[in-house]
Amino acid sequence: MAFQAWFAEILRKGADGPSATAAAAQLGCHRSMIDRLVDRGILERNEFAFKDRSIVAISQRSLERAKQNRERTGNWTGHPVRRGR
Repeated sequence: MAFQAWFAEILRKGADGPSATAAAAQLGCHRSMIDRLVDRGILERNEFAFKDRSIVAISQRSLERAKQNRERTGNWTGHPVRRGR
């Protein structure tokens, strides 16, 4: 029952999306980059933990925002990429 409530809240907030591995495939990056983008606040991570198991979803809206940033600036964060001086 707790999982259903968690997932209903994720859907209500519009924060549903794929697993971290599937998110990496969507962005065309390594799985470790997903963790770094979550740590930097670029991607939204939703986790449901129960006993020794957990389910992680990366919001589709944050993935779309990261893709748009990459197309516009060349960087997932939305800040222009700096080249060597």
